[in-house]
Amino acid sequence: MPDEKLHTPLAVLILIVSLATGCGPSTSAPSTTTTPTTPTVPAGTFAGRALQAGTSNPIVSAAITMFAADVPVTTTTDASGAFSFSGLTAGASTLQVSAPGFVASTSTVTVPQNGYVVMLTPVGAPTTPTLVSVAVTGPAVLTAGQTSQLAAATVRSDGVRTDVSSVAKWTSSVPAVAQVSSTGVVTAFAAGQTVITAMFRDVSGSLTISVNAR
Repeated sequence: MPDEKLHTPLAVLILIVSLATGCGPSTSAPSTTTTPTTPTVPAGTFAGRALQAGTSNPIVSAAITMFAADVPVTTTTDASGAFSFSGLTAGASTLQVSAPGFVASTSTVTVPQNGYVVMLTPVGAPTTPTLVSVAVTGPAVLTAGQTSQLAAATVRSDGVRTDVSSVAKWTSSVPAVAQVSSTGVVTAFAAGQTVITAMFRDVSGSLTISVNAR
């Protein structure tokens, strides 16, 4: 029978070699997964800033009004133009912002919300001119066989007029009486009356022309 005393040192040696070379039982640290959390806005809160349009400078001490259960609540902006409310009714609410020297603002917002920005325009600040109308000028009476150049000019809110005769879209309500070219030249054909219209962008103007027989 083999001597068991000879095998014991050999078994210990094998175990030591296995641990040293990493051949022994492997162990690993349990893996963990971190799920990022999205910050939530507390119920009934609303926060934002009041800034000057065009410069984004903060408006200090602006009066801010919102509604809690249909009851108006008011606060003022701090040095950074920031304001906040709590205890508001969730859902749509009216936000009113006013400050001396600025045009007041009223808007519909949703509660809760954070980071809302309202821009106020200074009183008397220049505004971008808008296209108000198109003025069509030319003879109101023609004789059959005559031609005439009509003119179309846009009129802006600041009173500036610009000729658009060559780029306006021209039409005649009764082409059998008189027709108009793409550049505004009208040609009278027969006795009657027609309306010549010039359209530029989405604004138009017109001129009524009566045509007499020869």
